Parts: sequence; structure tokens; C-alpha cells
Amino acid sequence: MLREVLFVMTRHIEHSCKVDLKRNISERNDEDGYAIVADYMASLTPKKQELPRSRAREERQKQVHKAVYEKYEKRMPSWVFLELVPFGTLVDFIRFCGARWDDKDFEQSHYDLKEGKVGEELRSPRLVHHKHVR
Repeated sequence: MLREVLFVMTRHIEHSCKVDLKRNISERNDEDGYAIVADYMASLTPKKQELPRSRAREERQKQVHKAVYEKYEKRMPSWVFLELVPFGTLVDFIRFCGARWDDKDFEQSHYDLKEGKVGEELRSPRLVHHKHVR
């Protein structure tokens, strides 16, 4: 029972983070949805670059994502990247965006999510209420 409740909570948090990231990326005049993914991947070590790529390849096997992955495999926009990566990569991408945008709320959300402050984030998701779009 507890496992199912935590799973649902985590899915809601993950969804909220993705929606807020997509909104922030699209509303920023100085941000490009393709460049941010390329820059994020370039910031990772070669070994860490493989995790998002391998997960995306796994998702490719699912019929729903197959055509999307194949279309954007070489040059992936943020909205596709966010749908294909695992939760840990999403949390790291939040950290990257916070540092890129010099946004302390995003950076703090990364640490809150990484430390497992799930209940706190669900009650008051920092990213969902984040309004500092440039």
C-alpha cells in the first residue's frame, strides 16, 4: 500500500517538474530547447552521457516513443528529452538549468528532490510555483 502511494506521489512530482521545466525553457527569450539539451549532455562525463542515451534507447523500444526517438536521436529538443530520461537524470537536469539560469530556486529543488523530500515537494512544489521566467 505504501509503495503504491509513494509511486503515485513521485509520478505527480515528476510530472510537475517536467511541465515547469518545459514552460520555463519555452518562455525564456534567451533559451533554445535544442541547445540546452546539447549543452547539458556536453557537461556530463562520457560515462554519465551514456545513461540518458541508454534510457532513451530503451524507451525507443516502446511503440509510443519509437518514432519520436528516431526523429530526434541526433538533435533532441528539451520536450522530447524530458519525456525519455529517468527521474535521476531529470533531477540532475533541474540542477543544470538552475546553474545555467542562475536560479537558486531551481538549484534548491534539485537538492530537495535528490534528498528525497518527497512529501515537502508535493505539498509545496517549488518548481510549480516558480515565477521567475526571464
